[in-house]
Amino acid sequence: MIACYYKECQPGDRYTPKLWMRKTINQLWQLYLTIWHCRNGEKHGIGYDEAQAKALRATRQEARRVYTATQNEDLNNQEARLLHARPINTILNWTKSHLDAYLATAEVILEQNVDPG
Repeated sequence: MIACYYKECQPGDRYTPKLWMRKTINQLWQLYLTIWHCRNGEKHGIGYDEAQAKALRATRQEARRVYTATQNEDLNNQEARLLHARPINTILNWTKSHLDAYLATAEVILEQNVDPG
């Protein structure tokens, strides 16, 4: 089709169907790569710091969801006291060492409640 157009309008030797094809393909690649980078920026953040911040927000949101979902479940008293002893916002603001101690306690309780065999 472009060959017919160039044959009719005769834009000159510099405009050939092959050149048009190469330019069109190059522009399409640039467009799709730009869209892909925009999509990744929206999904993951631009740069390491923003990606880490988005991952942290997603993790905190999931922790809140699990905490809320388990509030009304039938947990035995020991598990319920451990899991819901503090509000979720307090737990999310704990330091790493505090969270490690909390998880270690939870692990001991779970091991005590597992029926061997």
